[in-house]
Amino acid sequence: MIFRKLLLAAALLLPTGAAAEWKKAESNHFIVYGEIGEERLRAMALRLEKLHLTQATMTGLVNEPKTIKVKVYVVDSFDDVQRTMPFPRQGVAGYYSATPRGPYTVISTESNANQGFSSRLVLFHELTHHFMFQYFNATYPLWYVEGFADFIGTTNIKDDSNTVRMGDASASRYLTFATTSWYPIRKLLEARSYDDLGERVDIIYAEGWLLTHYLHFGGKRDGQLEKYLTAINRGVPFAQAASEAFGDLGKLDAELQAYSRRRNALPGRSITFKPVSLGEAKVTPVSAAQDAMMLHDIRLHAGVAREDAGRFADRVRRDALRFPNDAFAQQLRAEADYNANDDADLNAAVDRWLAIAPQDPKAMLFDGLRKARALKAAKSTDKAAWTAARAPIVAATRIAQDDPQIFKGFYDTFVMEGVTPSAGAQKGLFRALELVPQDDELRYQLAADFERRGMIGDARNTIRPAALQLPDKVRSDAEIEKDRKDREKEAIAGVPTHETAREMLNRLDKNGLQKAEAGN
Repeated sequence: MIFRKLLLAAALLLPTGAAAEWKKAESNHFIVYGEIGEERLRAMALRLEKLHLTQATMTGLVNEPKTIKVKVYVVDSFDDVQRTMPFPRQGVAGYYSATPRGPYTVISTESNANQGFSSRLVLFHELTHHFMFQYFNATYPLWYVEGFADFIGTTNIKDDSNTVRMGDASASRYLTFATTSWYPIRKLLEARSYDDLGERVDIIYAEGWLLTHYLHFGGKRDGQLEKYLTAINRGVPFAQAASEAFGDLGKLDAELQAYSRRRNALPGRSITFKPVSLGEAKVTPVSAAQDAMMLHDIRLHAGVAREDAGRFADRVRRDALRFPNDAFAQQLRAEADYNANDDADLNAAVDRWLAIAPQDPKAMLFDGLRKARALKAAKSTDKAAWTAARAPIVAATRIAQDDPQIFKGFYDTFVMEGVTPSAGAQKGLFRALELVPQDDELRYQLAADFERRGMIGDARNTIRPAALQLPDKVRSDAEIEKDRKDREKEAIAGVPTHETAREMLNRLDKNGLQKAEAGN
């Protein structure tokens, strides 16, 4: 996923003794899960509310739209972080993503202070990714995505003060400067993916953070960052946008190198807020089933590798059978079965789930999905039967009016039937993307819907934020085939493999041009 942001570092948090049970702290914008003490969990949730307030102040966010709360999972170790991922990556200390299940982040309490990282930096970094794409969804170059996240990530927020401190030096990034060679800013500005950096992935964080700091607090290039980002979102090539906004890139490179030597004299900023209510952070224990199956829940957020879907469903089923009267256990069982195409156990799980919680909108969703899947298997063209299958999902949308998973599920039943989704289904898919704009699969699905309806302008506008982050170059048939095979290796259960967002945008542009030329 494009919007998955991995913090690549072998370092993290302060050590702590793990409690015996998971608890959750819920505040206005966050739900924090952890096996840590109640007061520490509550303080973390309220600290994140201060972070949100700081982010909103820095970006000028007003009239905040209604959004889904971010789930923050605090696990014990780096190994636990790896176990939550469909395709583990060595050195991942934490990550953030968003799916129709909602936005979430996973961090660890394991410590390695030698790299200069702290729990605050990791967590704030990941949640800044969320804030950027949730409230200001656009195309951002990779260096700014990671640089801005680190820029906000270094914010010092104290629990007993209304003042926060921004812009202090990042010890971890100065460690990179001290141990690796300088990377030309021109190349940094042109990078569209981690692959463009080769072995220098670390530099996207270090120099990205420094360049972000310089453009925000350096005081010499006011307005240039905005000009640069605006050009990129108009489709201007990255290199051209950089030259037009920043001028002589060699001069910018020299200025930034000089700025990097100001470690103890970087211009920071303190922001004092008027006393505000952050609301409450209510801490409650989770159910025994949720305590036992928490890592399964995170895996379903992150996605399950297509080749592992059956084995994962077996593991979830074994654990769920220990909790036959718990709706959460049956939900995870049903979701895992659905991904694994195990219809027999899916039916058993949904029946049990509905018996426990007949008005649970998620249970209604999977009741409708299993019925639609059965009709698809039977190649049914009975309109009344398809309408009846969707009825539970329609009822679910009335109960849970801002649940992207339910909106997407309703839309998917029309795809299963092989007909054009209704206007209501399209509207629901649009709302799902509004709720989780970071999900590129939802973005592609909505863009494809617009294209099928001949709404090419809407299709282009929908796919552009994802497409413009990908390289635009002519590739050979062999390169295209290799990319396809690589993506198949990391296929997620339940997610179809298709063209990239850039390929879609290029195709839409080409077809539009051909039609315009034909019209002339």
